[in-house]
Amino acid sequence: MKPPWIPRRADAAPRTPVRLSLRSGTTPNACAAPSLSDVRPVSPVITRWTQVNTISRPSVHPHPGGRPNVHTAPYPRTTGRGRFFASRPITPDMRSASPNRSRRSVLATLVASLAAVLVTAAPASAEELRAGCAPAGGLYTSAQHPGSCWRPFAPTSAFNVRLRPKDPRVLPNSDRIVSRLNSYGRPGPLQFGPGEDGDGFGAKPIYFSRPTDPAYTVRLSEDRRNGGSWGVNAMNGATVRVPEGAAPSVGSDHHMIVVDQESGWSYELWRVEGRLRGGGTLRATWGTRARVDGDGVGVTPGSSSASGLSVLGGIIRPEELLEGDIPHALYLSAHCTNGTAVAPSTVSSSDAENACSERGLSNADAPALGQRLQLGYTDEQIAAMPVPNHVKVLMRAMAHYGLILMDTTPDPWHLDTEASIDKTSLGLPDPGVEFAKRAKLDTWNGGRHSIWELKDMPGLDGRPGSWTRDLRAIDPCVSDGSCPAAAPTGSAPLWPAGGGATPAAPAVPAAPMVTVSATMTATATATVNTPVRAKASAKAKASAKASSKVRGKSRAHRAKARKAAKAKARKLAHARARRTAKVRAKKRATKIAHARWTAARAR
Repeated sequence: MKPPWIPRRADAAPRTPVRLSLRSGTTPNACAAPSLSDVRPVSPVITRWTQVNTISRPSVHPHPGGRPNVHTAPYPRTTGRGRFFASRPITPDMRSASPNRSRRSVLATLVASLAAVLVTAAPASAEELRAGCAPAGGLYTSAQHPGSCWRPFAPTSAFNVRLRPKDPRVLPNSDRIVSRLNSYGRPGPLQFGPGEDGDGFGAKPIYFSRPTDPAYTVRLSEDRRNGGSWGVNAMNGATVRVPEGAAPSVGSDHHMIVVDQESGWSYELWRVEGRLRGGGTLRATWGTRARVDGDGVGVTPGSSSASGLSVLGGIIRPEELLEGDIPHALYLSAHCTNGTAVAPSTVSSSDAENACSERGLSNADAPALGQRLQLGYTDEQIAAMPVPNHVKVLMRAMAHYGLILMDTTPDPWHLDTEASIDKTSLGLPDPGVEFAKRAKLDTWNGGRHSIWELKDMPGLDGRPGSWTRDLRAIDPCVSDGSCPAAAPTGSAPLWPAGGGATPAAPAVPAAPMVTVSATMTATATATVNTPVRAKASAKAKASAKASSKVRGKSRAHRAKARKAAKAKARKLAHARARRTAKVRAKKRATKIAHARWTAARAR
């Protein structure tokens, strides 16, 4: 299909397409550059092709509410390849020397020039932080995803920019922004396991395709050529290879990310319809794509995140948790924004669609779309905290790279993880289950559901959830590289820029501690309103350990630690009982609704 951004000359007579064979991996998908069948020089006027890097164009991104955001934004710069647009005509007096050159020779010269542009760009790959990261054969598979030694996008991408420890480049109203974020509510949990229905948890499935996988033609329902109303998307009609049996995420968004290792593109689709088998047509509502060696920005009109950034960036993958290193910024979704957008978001400065005012709330001191937050802890402070190692891994990522507000959500706020359905839909084991076992996360439903409650992670003061108050709003100049250069100081050294695993923190002698275990039982009642109103109660028992710094050897200090352990166990037991009660209430409501429907049908 002819790329929509290339104008076809009205006086161009039909010709047999001239195609050029390029070696595998040297050119992106057909929607990235003009097909040679569209290069149609007609004497005496020949269209000259000019390589350009930016244009202004309307862009549309989907929104959870179903309405598109329309704005004007600069067309992102691509890495290694530009975009081709028709420039002014070349008249006969602009041609080179020989006046008797045939149309065929001119076409051959033009084809050779175009081939040179395409071939000189080497196949792209994401950044590998350590030698020997690539698997045997050089391609990842559905069964072998990359570990923490691999991350998408270039070292200069906003996702991979390292921050200073307790970075001084903060916004003047940083404290008020963080306070407003916390006013939305407590952060949502990270969840692992197949769940009760077997679909698992997580927001974005990631599939690594190979040249032998089935090929699909993308059809976007909101593309104007398919009767949609969101404009023309260059991904419509593109050919994408996807592993057999791949399925989108559960929920309303139905995300799917396909990393094409042959071409170097990440294809990111929104509201994909059904499981994919045998090739054919891949139907979705909208989508974008991004170079895996680029800046992490979608290069087609629109995006599957509100910020315009690639949804591949910032996703927490279970392989990273298992290996103890998350070498990139984190994907943050929050309830609403202040109605503006800042770097690294690529949308216009106005973001009214996601504003708090659209939800009946005030925009005052709310974070902007694209806002980067940092956890204000040093490596030494994190290393000295009496918390499990997986908590320290997450905290180091928030301190080294931060959290980028990329989308909005009905929930207060949460971090996005890889969806386990990208393994379970293919009949493969879920590494998130292995992580949950190693981390000893709370489980229920017979071990099918494990949860990591971020709201219970302690801060430096040891209080559950206090780390959320230690976040800091970083100046957007850090993300776009426009901050003035600061004089180096001994008190605020920079972490190594780009690459390399998270540096090990120096050993800090821990204060004397006393640890006490306790077991408590709690009862909770939960009420649900959908599909009908129902109430249920449940009782649960939980054991927990708590530690307290010992400032003396008296019995009073140990009694204080025991009291803290019992309080923690009681809280944990009550949380488990509340979750169990909610599940029971939901099941009871479903049965009641079904009984009512059956009775109404019988009447």
